[in-house]
Amino acid sequence: WNKKRYSVAAGLKGRRMGVVGLGAVGLEVLERAHAFGLELYVIDRPNRWRETHDRLVRIGGIKRVSSLKELAERCEILSFHIPSVADTNKIVDAELLARLPVGAIVINTSRGDIVDEEALIKAMDEKGIRAGLDVFCGEPSGGEAVFESILARHPNVYGTHHIGASTDQAQAAVARGVIEILDAFSQGNIKHCVNMDT
Repeated sequence: WNKKRYSVAAGLKGRRMGVVGLGAVGLEVLERAHAFGLELYVIDRPNRWRETHDRLVRIGGIKRVSSLKELAERCEILSFHIPSVADTNKIVDAELLARLPVGAIVINTSRGDIVDEEALIKAMDEKGIRAGLDVFCGEPSGGEAVFESILARHPNVYGTHHIGASTDQAQAAVARGVIEILDAFSQGNIKHCVNMDT
């Protein structure tokens, strides 16, 4: 119990948040962040705008930037919702973290390997970067296991056990999504593919 230490917070309203990944999860994060009054930024990817245009317009007030580097320079909070593919491996690296302001927050609920953990630890030690992580490199695949991680033990990390989608409601949504994907596949359509050559 340390009320003095933990009762000091900047609040969310008016803070600048960048959301990386405009899939279903990224869009939900944008919607919720908008409700809390954050200033929202995304990377301008015209091919994604066509798919998500109506939803982004409905949320409103979202600013576009040209690159992940620019997003890091403008935002105090970065939230990642991207797949684990060759292009995203260690995308959160020393160069990106150096562009964030002192005390910035990095949120990763997608995949552990998108973060260069050594670079994040260094940024936390040197710049006071803070992290909210639901995923880690080398995390156990089973339900219970011993997990030793320097990153997970760092005082600037708020970590959870890869449980971001572990509610009854979320699991039911996943099950419905699997049925939709299989139904589409049986009709010759491939939905949400992230790793097939086009």
